[in-house]
Amino acid sequence: MFNNKLKLIISQQQATIDTLNAKLTLNKSNMALKDSQIDELKSQLSKYSTEQLTELNQQILDKQYELSKLDSQLNQKENEIHLTSLSFFDLPYSSQYYKDELKLNRLKQKEMLISKANFTISDKWFVNGNQKEGNKLCTFLISICVNSFNQLSDATMKNVKVSNYQSLYNKLTRAYKNYNDNLVNFNIKLNESYLELKLAELELNRNVTIKLDEAKEEVERMIVEYVNSEIEWYKGFIEKWEDE
Repeated sequence: MFNNKLKLIISQQQATIDTLNAKLTLNKSNMALKDSQIDELKSQLSKYSTEQLTELNQQILDKQYELSKLDSQLNQKENEIHLTSLSFFDLPYSSQYYKDELKLNRLKQKEMLISKANFTISDKWFVNGNQKEGNKLCTFLISICVNSFNQLSDATMKNVKVSNYQSLYNKLTRAYKNYNDNLVNFNIKLNESYLELKLAELELNRNVTIKLDEAKEEVERMIVEYVNSEIEWYKGFIEKWEDE
């Protein structure tokens, strides 16, 4: 229930961000058009009166202020979503730490597959009275299930994020159980330790995503601050120019 409420909050805030993004894109397009018009007008400054020039400058300032305001609103909403999403995640390490942990996790998975420690067979199987053929059948069935589960896992790891982590966690758990339910008819069981490694891999991928998002937001914040400082400089330049 809590996860559903969190997802709803994130979805609502994301919808607000999408709206602000649309407005921001439109205003940036208008600004690009205005800049083109300004360049043309600057080449014909002698044809304009001081009053007309002042009006044009004011239009520039108005558009820049509107753009700055939208940038600020967008940044604020993104921060709100980030804080809401991560309110229960206090990750003390860097993204590189979690990437290194991922490498160790995958190495453990590889070792389990090589040593065939990811499954157990509780009884011997015979095909037409031949145990060797029975072993081949068991190996074939295990290979199909493990390969299928690994393909599902690989696709899941690429798409994990805070908002869908729990649903993907449940998806992997259900899939593993389904494979086991089918293999149990042949006295074969996929070991839980292999599933635990996959779920740990999912969590580590989520943590990497969180840390990368944090770094991205910090860069975006610095960009917004830089843009705002440039706007303020431009305002001061125009005001000084008008005074002269």
